[in-house]
Amino acid sequence: MKREYVIRPFQGSDEPAVINVWYRSGKATYSFVPTWQTLTPEGAAKFFRESIRARCDVWVGTLHGVIVGYIAMNNSYIDRLYVDPDEWRRGLGARFVALARILSPDGLELHTHQENRVARAFYEKHGFRAVKFGMSPPPENVPDVEYHWRPVRRERLEQLTPTYDLIGKGYSAYRRPDPGIEKLIAQQLTGMESVVNVGAGTGSYEPKDRLVIGVEPAITMILQRGNDTAPVVQATASHLPFLADSFDAAIAILTVHHWPDKRAGLSELLRVAKQKVVILTWDPSSEGFWLIQRYFPEIVEIDRPECPTIDQFRELLGEISVTPVPIPHDCCDGFLGAYWRRPEAYLDAGVRAAISVFSKIEDVESRIDQLRDDLRSGAWDQEFGDLRKLTELDIGYRIIASEKR
Repeated sequence: MKREYVIRPFQGSDEPAVINVWYRSGKATYSFVPTWQTLTPEGAAKFFRESIRARCDVWVGTLHGVIVGYIAMNNSYIDRLYVDPDEWRRGLGARFVALARILSPDGLELHTHQENRVARAFYEKHGFRAVKFGMSPPPENVPDVEYHWRPVRRERLEQLTPTYDLIGKGYSAYRRPDPGIEKLIAQQLTGMESVVNVGAGTGSYEPKDRLVIGVEPAITMILQRGNDTAPVVQATASHLPFLADSFDAAIAILTVHHWPDKRAGLSELLRVAKQKVVILTWDPSSEGFWLIQRYFPEIVEIDRPECPTIDQFRELLGEISVTPVPIPHDCCDGFLGAYWRRPEAYLDAGVRAAISVFSKIEDVESRIDQLRDDLRSGAWDQEFGDLRKLTELDIGYRIIASEKR
């Protein structure tokens, strides 16, 4: 029977359970290490807090909500990988190694004891190579072996200056996940335990209750990600640094129109997603809304060629479902259509700076001045004022979902 493990970031309340797993596993494994056989639970707890948590990022593996393993990473170094003895040889260790490769796609290093033949066979099975034999540091002083894993060499990523490296400063202040949109995306991810978020930006719409890895090319965006967001890899959509089927699902939220090679990017989503691809996009067959129709008609000419049509998504992804995404009147994710009922918002230069298309338009200020004048005079409300009575509006945003058969 398949074991339904879930891997997620460590939380402070996990500490007792993680220490218990580590202690039980170590006791069962290291009969040949005297310091382990004399280690007390209190000593294990102290070492975990002072020497593991203090310098490592930790992820836990759970089964039916119970912690049964953990991995601690110090950059590319696997500092600890332990699984409860009751779960040995059931697949959780392999999933931890897959996570480590995702976190450090350029290579991994670790040490294990020379006498730990089970661990050595496990790592060698997963492509690690012994590079050095020596002794573990005091107080253990036991023969050990250093292992390295290196990926198959691939072409260097294209040098690219992403749009948001140029305009993305302050982006996180205006682009926050909208609860309604977040719910629609979460529904598409039901049952998906691991997710890669391609074009991840500052981390909006990344699930908090499962393993998530972000992919983002723009360092400006990466630097704005909060401490509670998922780990992120700097890479482009057309060259994802992951093995095939590395994740249950791949998501791409309002990003495909930025990709220089959309066909390659969508192909990569299909390659790394084992079960499902979920994309939030704008349908270029839509007429948009008043901001485009009255004040910035060139936005249609800019965005339509960059946004794949529904038929193009179907051609590239196969069978798809298409779900309309009505935009709520108080949408807090400040993309182009977010303020359809709040025209005054577009007068804010910060709002416009978080919407990429404004960086591609000449003479923005004169049109903004016209909008400002129309709001002052009442002309805008005379023509579009009925919108202020609506709670949501369909202006062409769609969720495209493709399930792999």
